[in-house]
Parts: sequence; structure tokens; C-alpha cells
Amino acid sequence: MSYDYFLLYLSAGVGVGVVLGLILLVLAYKNRIALRSLLSPIRYRRTPALVKPVALDGTTTTQT
Repeated sequence: MSYDYFLLYLSAGVGVGVVLGLILLVLAYKNRIALRSLLSPIRYRRTPALVKPVALDGTTTTQT
């Protein structure tokens, strides 16, 4: 296989990868629920804790 065919197959592979990536981006943009499910761990980290920390003596501690 000569160098020209190597460049041809390499550029074809890169082109197919770019096209598939663009298709995935369009599908993810149309289906924003998928993006929200991917970003949900970040959103959960920003929310305040639903369970208050309780010390061993039974009193609730305040978060600083």
C-alpha cells in the first residue's frame, strides 16, 4: 500500500468520524433530555444538602 492510499484512508476515516460526531451533536441538541441527564450530577452537586448532618449527641450541626 503506497503512501497515497494511506492518506486517502486516513482522510476518509477522519471525515467519517467528523460526520458521525456532527450527527450525534444534532441528535443531542434535539433531545435535550439526554443532555440534562448527562449534566444532572453537576446540578445535584450545586443543590444544598437535603439531609442535615447530625452530630453524635443528637444536635444538628450547621454547615459553614
